Amino acid sequence: MKGKYGGVLLIATAQDGDSHSYPLAFGIVDSLNDASWDQFFIKLKFVVSNNPRLVMISDKQSSIQKAISNVYPMAHRGICTYHLKKNVITKSGGSKIAKLVQTTSKAYTSNEFDGIFGEIRRENYKLGVYLVEANVRLWSRAYFSGDKYDTTKSNSAESLNNVLKKPRELPILSLLEVIRNTHTQ
Repeated sequence: MKGKYGGVLLIATAQDGDSHSYPLAFGIVDSLNDASWDQFFIKLKFVVSNNPRLVMISDKQSSIQKAISNVYPMAHRGICTYHLKKNVITKSGGSKIAKLVQTTSKAYTSNEFDGIFGEIRRENYKLGVYLVEANVRLWSRAYFSGDKYDTTKSNSAESLNNVLKKPRELPILSLLEVIRNTHTQ
């Protein structure tokens, strides 16, 4: 947030059966840290129960991973493939191999995944190591342990964040009013 008092806006979105995304919860915290994310997920648990069919997708921030493990131990966590792709472009210096990573992440079978992933390793071995260290089970559809939904990105939260880019400069109460009015129209 850009106002006088700073802070960070946290957003949780959900997806309905028709693959439409909608905002579910938001919170304002002083900074991104373990305690902030724990508190956010504890409050979220009042409306989203812990169950083994729940899938949460986020960026790779370790505080999010810890909070999900603490508050939603039965949920499955995935890494946002949009953020992964941005990291791949930075690490590999090109979008060609990033497209290959994106295709790999969407593969339905382990054979299809392994074939494309082999190409990535041959083209850029260090990138292959990075992707393995990022945990293939978190970013690939073929090896994901939870239910395989068609969403592998946290871009609905990113879209909402983009809508709130200018209002983030407002005082907190004014920002909350903008958020409230945005979701009730």
